[in-house]
Amino acid sequence: MPQAVSLAEICSSAYLYADERPGGTDTVLDLSEVERLANGVLSELYELLVSAREDDGHTKTKTGATVAAQESYTLPEDFWEMRGLELNWSSNYPEDVVQIQLQERNLYRRYNTWAQDAPKGYRMMNVSGARKLTIYPTPTNVVAYTLFYVPKCPVLQNPGDMFDGVNGWAKLVSLGTAVEMRAICQNEASDIKQLYAEQHERVEALAADREASAPKRIRNVYPEATRVPWHFRRRPTV
Repeated sequence: MPQAVSLAEICSSAYLYADERPGGTDTVLDLSEVERLANGVLSELYELLVSAREDDGHTKTKTGATVAAQESYTLPEDFWEMRGLELNWSSNYPEDVVQIQLQERNLYRRYNTWAQDAPKGYRMMNVSGARKLTIYPTPTNVVAYTLFYVPKCPVLQNPGDMFDGVNGWAKLVSLGTAVEMRAICQNEASDIKQLYAEQHERVEALAADREASAPKRIRNVYPEATRVPWHFRRRPTV
């Protein structure tokens, strides 16, 4: 069951850890300033969770369709990190598209055959100042696709806005915010830093075990000795 906490709860705890009194005579930082600090620390926790592959509840999907003679496609506004791409040639035939290296894109362009199971790949490219999904080779017809991605960290704007702390991990956000509050006020913060370090280590350890049933695997990414077509030869295999 999610352990969601509100922005108000995060900031209230931060005030307590920093030994500030909201609304009292000892208060130095306004609530709006503390909320801004909290959102910054929240993004750090979010990156930690995602980097540890705790993305069961973070990965989103976006559907779209290729367009003939168009290789680049707009990403969702909340896009942060790619997880995968599949082409849906039919309701019962999805095809995974692999992410390729920059130096490989021209191999796919030269092959220049857009068809089911033909060599194809994708990369994120900057097109006219915007980051876009670029597919190689250039599609020649309409094919539905599904984009799997991790969205940006949500920005909590209102006191009642919630963030899923998973297993009480949002405590790290309050502690990190309190450390920054003391730093701004030029107050010593070794006690809070120690608590923050302990919580950070706890999150790293727990997050690393979230996918214990599917550990990282060694993959043969370029088995030259295998006599198969080049686009299968380069694909990761278990």
